Amino acid sequence: TGIPKLGGTAQAKAFMALRRRHEWFSSLALSIGTCAPSEALTVNAKPLVLVGGTAYNFLNVYRPTKLQPGESDRPLSESFVHRLEFATEADASAAFAILSSRLVFWMWHVLGDGFHVASWFLKAIPIGRDSFSNAELDSLSSLGNVLWGKLQNHRFISVNGGRQTIGFRPLACHEERNDIDAILTDAAGLDDGFTVELLRFVQENAVVDSTDERRSHVARLFTESLTQ
Repeated sequence: TGIPKLGGTAQAKAFMALRRRHEWFSSLALSIGTCAPSEALTVNAKPLVLVGGTAYNFLNVYRPTKLQPGESDRPLSESFVHRLEFATEADASAAFAILSSRLVFWMWHVLGDGFHVASWFLKAIPIGRDSFSNAELDSLSSLGNVLWGKLQNHRFISVNGGRQTIGFRPLACHEERNDIDAILTDAAGLDDGFTVELLRFVQENAVVDSTDERRSHVARLFTESLTQ
C-alpha cells in the first residue's frame, strides 16, 4: 500500500509490466498458511515449501528438513514460518525455484518493508501456473531440485535471544538462479537484460560496503558471475 522502491528506469519498467499481469503465485499452491519452526524442521510426506517470516538480503526459502547433530542444543525460534502446500512434488519444486529467484526477492524488496515477509506478498506474486508452458514448469521443477541439493552446503544457524533459526543462503548459487530468472523474466515479458539488473541489485543489497573486510567473503560470491 506504500510507494514502491524502484532504482532506475529498468526497474520501473519491469515493475509496471508486472503490475499489469493477472496471474498469481497462489494458483500453484493448495494452501498458503503458517506453522511453527518445529513443524518446518520435521520430515513431512506432504509436498511443502517453507519461507521464513523475516528476511534481509535473501528470502529464507527451504523444503522440509531435519535438525542436524548439534542443532538441538538450543531451542528453536518461536517466530512463525510460512507453510505452502502443493498437490505434487513437481509443483512444490517449481514453486521453490520461483520463490528462490532474484526476481521474487527484488519484488519483495520493492513492495515490502525490507524485513517482514508477509503472506499477502506470497499470494500476490504476479507469476502463476498459467505463466508457463509444461516444459517450463518441468525445467523449474528440475532447477528447484538441483538448487535445494546445493543449498545443503549453505545451511546456517542464526541465534537471537538464545533461540536459533535454521536458514539456507542462496547467494552463491548463481547458475541455478540465473536459469530460474531467465525463465521467469521471459514468462513475464520482461527485457532479457533485466536478469543482469537483478544480479546487480542482489549484490548491492548483500555487499553494503565493499571495503569492509569482514564481508569480503560475501563480495567474492558475486565476482565470478558479474565478470562472465
